[in-house]
Amino acid sequence: MKGDRGDGVPNFLSKDDVFVLNGRQKPLRQTKLDAWLDQEPEVFCDDQMLRGWKRNQQLVDLNYIPDIIRKSVMEAYETQAGKGRDKLFNYFIANKLKNLMESINEF
Repeated sequence: MKGDRGDGVPNFLSKDDVFVLNGRQKPLRQTKLDAWLDQEPEVFCDDQMLRGWKRNQQLVDLNYIPDIIRKSVMEAYETQAGKGRDKLFNYFIANKLKNLMESINEF
């Protein structure tokens, strides 16, 4: 909802190009945020707000990565030479990442 200027994602009330044009985002009051957090966007959004919501959802939520991009990323990863858990294991040890060692099989 709030967006992130550092990532180039405007709040969902603002236009797509607000940062490119050095514009100001539409203000987003905390009272409105608090009221909207417990609702589905289809309930409180008009058409323009819902468009901004969906834009941000696609930019931020990894579940909304288009399949063609997901497949391309996975193919690039799988064709890399020299990847393996043995290097990951050594990296974890060298950098004292004890908490991640428990989850090494997830990588």
